Amino acid sequence: MFGKLDGTMEEMSKTVDNVPVISFIDSCLRGIAEVFIANNPITGFFVLVAMFVADLWLGVASTIGVIVATATAHLLGFDRSQIRIGLFGFNGFLVGAAIPIFMAGTEMNQLIYIIVFSAFSTIIMKAMMKIMEPFGLGALTLPFNIATLIFLFGALNYGHATVGPLINPSLPIAGATVETVAYVDGDFIINAVFRGIGQLVLADSILSGILVFFGLLVTSRIMAFWAVVGSLIGMITGVALGVNQGTIYAGLWGYNAYITAIAIGGIFFVLNGKTALYAAFAAICSQLLAGAIGAFMAPWGMPVLTLPFCFAAILFISVGRTSNWLIPIKCSLTTPERHIAWHKCELSENSC
Repeated sequence: MFGKLDGTMEEMSKTVDNVPVISFIDSCLRGIAEVFIANNPITGFFVLVAMFVADLWLGVASTIGVIVATATAHLLGFDRSQIRIGLFGFNGFLVGAAIPIFMAGTEMNQLIYIIVFSAFSTIIMKAMMKIMEPFGLGALTLPFNIATLIFLFGALNYGHATVGPLINPSLPIAGATVETVAYVDGDFIINAVFRGIGQLVLADSILSGILVFFGLLVTSRIMAFWAVVGSLIGMITGVALGVNQGTIYAGLWGYNAYITAIAIGGIFFVLNGKTALYAAFAAICSQLLAGAIGAFMAPWGMPVLTLPFCFAAILFISVGRTSNWLIPIKCSLTTPERHIAWHKCELSENSC
């Protein structure tokens, strides 16, 4: 259906590889897509548009973030093949999006920190890759979490960087009254699911979530499926746990769940019925982690970011590889559809 736009678009990558400016743009767009563990510049373009739809400065800031992070990798002479598939761009993209969300002050004041911490995320990414390599695990979005939290905690002491009202320290109180969900209707579900899809890149907009969904659809129909179903699982988990209805409505209980489902349900394991159940359970557990991490962060007023996804993914990938009924991916990561085809090819003992 999507022809040459489908999957990882290897042919396009080869075509532009010797054109420095175009290949750099391609690397940045792939870096944006790598937030979703996708390696497709068209997906990255859809996500970038989603950022500008949510907020103009959010779009500009996240663009600066991915450019700075990717350029830093080039300047430091990191592996070009890794740069080309966006591995050093996506954490910078998220840092660029997070700083305007959580920092007060003028855009010019924010710009300095966006540049510094986006570059810093590339350093952290390289270090995390070295640390995780012996365990056969990726760094995921841990560099984004580390860089952003270093900034936010540091900003509590910086005279020229002030955190915004979203950083609101408060002690969690057992038995405190919470405005739980009393009634779930179509409007609530649509907001929770599609805002949840957008919230992975800090875009609080239904339209942004829809654009991200279509961007994922270009790369992989399975990934797009998990985006909706995973976000829905996160919403249902939040309702079942009785968490604040405002956070569920805003999609804050969807984004960690669906990226966890994407990772487990086709990227790190071949998708089948058992994998789907495992991915759904991983998505639920990511939300249990979100609640616990949220309570832990509350005294400092810090956000959970994508820490629940990182912890859930590392746990479920590590354990899943010891299972006799899950099929771990042994080849390079591409798309769930490619992984299914690879497994069928292996079973038929044909050359892949």
